[in-house]
Amino acid sequence: RIPACPLVRHRAIAALQAAVDQTPDGHPDKPARLSNLGNSLLGRFERLGDVTDINESIVEFKEAVGLTPDGFPDKPGWLSNLGNSLLGRFERLGDLGDINKSILVKEDAVQLTPDGHPNKPPAQSNLGSSILIRFERLGDVNDLDECIRHHKRALELTPDDHPNKPSYYYNLGNSVRARFE
Repeated sequence: RIPACPLVRHRAIAALQAAVDQTPDGHPDKPARLSNLGNSLLGRFERLGDVTDINESIVEFKEAVGLTPDGFPDKPGWLSNLGNSLLGRFERLGDLGDINKSILVKEDAVQLTPDGHPNKPPAQSNLGSSILIRFERLGDVNDLDECIRHHKRALELTPDDHPNKPSYYYNLGNSVRARFE
């Protein structure tokens, strides 16, 4: 696979922005287009490190979430994406408000995803990982206990033969190790 050059990524983002701009408010595809734009901006931030991209990513995800009613099947994914962007900005800038908001929206994603849905275990695990990051920053043992609870829940919801199960065990192991230390 050939890595995307910044010019190609810039053109892709420009095209996605045009799609968002051309989609009228109230159109059922607008939240998905906003989310796609947010993901592309997040990807460019991860590649190039421009804080403007992560800020714009957060704006796009917030708008997608805001336009989507609870119960719509894609809303938990958009909440998770927003949480990931907030986490990325926290890791870059260190603002505790970002990690706290990241955890809150990831909690919403978990709550809106029904048990039995294939996205529930990764949502639980991602939430646990964000809480572990906050624990590492602040040292609150309550965060660590909550993190472990979410990682255990991800494992409970995952069939033994699922390819992600080893990752969930790994995440749980890291959390338990942190509590031991």
